[in-house]
Amino acid sequence: MPLTLEIVTPEARVYADTIDSVVIPTVDGEVGILPGHIALLTQIEHGELRVTKNGSAQWLAVSGGFAEVESDPETGRVSLVAYTAVDD
Repeated sequence: MPLTLEIVTPEARVYADTIDSVVIPTVDGEVGILPGHIALLTQIEHGELRVTKNGSAQWLAVSGGFAEVESDPETGRVSLVAYTAVDD
């Protein structure tokens, strides 16, 4: 089952791709998202977001915002609206 990640800021869409997993810094600690994750809405904390695709990791710096995980039997979708997001 694929997992689609989209990250947008007020200025632009920073990231959009199909991934294996993502770890999001939230106000309650880090949350790991895999395909099949339950629906979730959470506040993003300033920190490092970790994206894994095809066995390799990529890090992005994010500074606040919100994340929504949509649970769907066919595909999972993670949408982040962040104040800022910077690719490594």
